[in-house]
Amino acid sequence: MSRSQPSNFKREPISDRNYVMTFGKYKGTSIDELIEINPGYLEWLHNNTDFELDHILLEEVQTSYEEAARNAKLEPDRWGTFLDNHDED
Repeated sequence: MSRSQPSNFKREPISDRNYVMTFGKYKGTSIDELIEINPGYLEWLHNNTDFELDHILLEEVQTSYEEAARNAKLEPDRWGTFLDNHDED
């Protein structure tokens, strides 16, 4: 929870794909862009902070995360970043 918010403060879930991050590693990046480049980060934020996505947007994030891993044949590390596990010949 943010230090500047009262302990009973409840943020509304984010439902707008055009919402722009105002903090962290992806400050200045829209949710829409993050779904493409690092959906695991959004899922991590949702599960571990007071940053909450609405259920429809969260489902899109999870689907994008799973599809990206399958299509690229990459496996996510514990932070949701994709690691290349292709064998080099």
